[in-house]
Amino acid sequence: MKMNRTRKSILGIVSIAIGGIIYILWREQSLLMFEWFKSIGVINIVESMRSFADKYYSIFPKWVYFSLPNALWLFGGILLFASIWKHHCYEQYFWIGIFVTIAIGSEFGQLLGVTPGTWDNSDILFMIVSIVCAITLNRKGVGNVKTL
Repeated sequence: MKMNRTRKSILGIVSIAIGGIIYILWREQSLLMFEWFKSIGVINIVESMRSFADKYYSIFPKWVYFSLPNALWLFGGILLFASIWKHHCYEQYFWIGIFVTIAIGSEFGQLLGVTPGTWDNSDILFMIVSIVCAITLNRKGVGNVKTL
């Protein structure tokens, strides 16, 4: 089955949403997004969701909470960038390359202490897997590279 632009977009959005849901349900409430939830008046809803989800925290391994969301965002972002162009082209590869470079670069920035967060080898591994999966899906059923 050909991975068309609509399918890429939907899969990209769903992937990003799942990564976001994991963050909302199980990550520390010291993250900036929880201040945003307070500002827009939905913190009570978020806290109710977190309370319900809390009993399921021990079911999943730690990588689900700490490495998977970033990989899902990267996977989804690549597919969304890929869906912008109707055909494969150098511009598509350029912008996807910049996106991937920023994502991987921010992880290495954590290692060097120049970006916030905690370096983890699992994050890089998951990101590499997500890049390979997204590029494979992007190329599936598509012919040669074309220019705009």
